[in-house]
Amino acid sequence: MQASKDANPFGAAVYMYSESDYQNMKMFMTEDGSAGIAVENGDTIVSLYSDGTNKNVTYALASLAVEEGGIYSDAFDTELPHIYQHVGFKVVSRLKWDDTKAPDDWEKSTFLSLIHISEPTRQ
Repeated sequence: MQASKDANPFGAAVYMYSESDYQNMKMFMTEDGSAGIAVENGDTIVSLYSDGTNKNVTYALASLAVEEGGIYSDAFDTELPHIYQHVGFKVVSRLKWDDTKAPDDWEKSTFLSLIHISEPTRQ
């Protein structure tokens, strides 16, 4: 998982849990290990990752996670909400970005083209 996260320029958007936390989750991975996903507590989709080898594998993995009981997810507002929407999720809340909560490996410039932010309209 770490190698795939490191190989993807957008890997900082994937939260990595501790190995002991993953031992209590359902985990699914492609045969080559280039992509995977986990389901926490039987209902929460976490850690969808891919090194980019197969562009569509994340949609299949998200569908599998739903089949395996995933009914909740959270994500940075980059590409993951679009993937999750494709498998039936809808956004129910958004949090304002807080630079102090950014992952250590987050480079804002890397994500600028992916972040879907609407500016408030001024009247």
